[in-house]
Amino acid sequence: MACRKTVIATPLRQIDLPKDGDFWAWYRETLEKADMIDPSLAAEGHFVLRPALCVIWERVQASLYKQLQLMGVQNCVFPILTPKITDTSDEYNEHHTRNLVADQLTTSSIIYSHFTRWIQTRLDLPLRLNQWKLVTCDVSHPEPLFRSREILMQEAHTAHLTELDASGEQKQVLDMYADLYEGLLAVPVVKGYRAYINSSHTSSALDGADVHESTMIAYVPALDQCVDGGSCRALGQSVSRKYRIIASDRTVNPNEDASSGVHVWQNSWCFSNRALGIMLAIHGDDEGIVVPPRVAENQVILIPSGSPHREQEWQTLLAEIQSIDTALSALDLRAHADLNGSLTFGWKLREWTIRGAPLCIMLGTKELLGQYARVYRRDLPKQMRRSDIPLAELPATIPRLLEEIQGNLLQTARSIFSSRQRQVINWHELTHYLCDSKEMSMCLAPHCLTEGCARQIETLLARPDHDRTTGNRNITCLCIPWSQPVATDTGLGKCINSCCASGAKKWAMFGPRFE
Repeated sequence: MACRKTVIATPLRQIDLPKDGDFWAWYRETLEKADMIDPSLAAEGHFVLRPALCVIWERVQASLYKQLQLMGVQNCVFPILTPKITDTSDEYNEHHTRNLVADQLTTSSIIYSHFTRWIQTRLDLPLRLNQWKLVTCDVSHPEPLFRSREILMQEAHTAHLTELDASGEQKQVLDMYADLYEGLLAVPVVKGYRAYINSSHTSSALDGADVHESTMIAYVPALDQCVDGGSCRALGQSVSRKYRIIASDRTVNPNEDASSGVHVWQNSWCFSNRALGIMLAIHGDDEGIVVPPRVAENQVILIPSGSPHREQEWQTLLAEIQSIDTALSALDLRAHADLNGSLTFGWKLREWTIRGAPLCIMLGTKELLGQYARVYRRDLPKQMRRSDIPLAELPATIPRLLEEIQGNLLQTARSIFSSRQRQVINWHELTHYLCDSKEMSMCLAPHCLTEGCARQIETLLARPDHDRTTGNRNITCLCIPWSQPVATDTGLGKCINSCCASGAKKWAMFGPRFE
């Protein structure tokens, strides 16, 4: 009797849950199957970030680090847990508030107490310090990256001689963060400043008439909510007055009293790995994650289609795969050859689709005889992904395709974001677009820019008669966009708030904010 060979097939992996169903269930399943996270500690509210995710964060870090160097920002490390500084930091002990980073104010207090010692004269300015840190949060219902109990963060603290110097840095920082989102992560953002700072998330030392905050807003369609993507808080002279951070001219006049100098102007700004969660949530689909080429660990996956049992054919395929790999690597592209002969091409293509590889190149005996390769793009619908490219044209075509993918992801996200924005001029329009789930949008509305009015609008929109179908969405004043509609200069008329008699000064953006 002939002996039959038993073949044990490796089951195909797939995403079982649709993105437009239970978003958070889809999100966790997708990140787990893409080897981005290990949820084994999820019951305790923690997630292990695996190398495939960390390498994306490292690329963001590398780009950010280059920009920080150009700005003259220097890295440092301050202790998280420090002895209480008794002279000026008592208010920093009022720190245990909802969803607040537990070590933030303790770290700030030690930083600013050192600023007091390090800044003596105007020659010590500007002082720009940055630290990379892991911070912990006390949050309920944690989700990986979005609402984490542990956050990877870049945090800078700077001091300047004049208000003009400090305000110039604020714009520079937000532009830098926006370039990271749009240039690397293919995520469109709106830059602006907050109508007010939530006092429950800060201490009085970081509050004051000259304190304000600039922020960036990204829109996640699957959540139908906006997410804060990064911020720069202008501290004015509030902190320097509290900590007596004074720059004098004693280099010119050694007898000058330090108290006659200038209280410095300060900024504090931060960017976290929440950006990666926003990116994955926006670009991912029912088949897995989609990673923009500029941050992808592997931009191109090379897959031979054949059997290692046909040794001569297999070796010929491997030689051509190696040649393509070498040519792409010479162009500074990140290519990876998947040479596992025990798995089929279809299995590998499905696996790399789940992992979000921007391009997959398949080469089999038929393709090699025809001197072409079959190329699959991750950013396009399934029926449009495949194309055949001559082998000789791969070195010229692949870089162009990667840039097309990068641009297409950004343009698609930008089109969706723009389609959900409305410009309204009266209260009826505002409540219609913000309180009807079928028409849920971000609204640009004329506003008087007072904190009390902004809070009143939020209260009115949360009333049952206005909150018909928005569920638990937290509708707020998202920001006052830096880029205003052209009609701003010609007069805005009355504030959008039907209970406010003041005239409008700017267009403010209202919409659902993710908390």
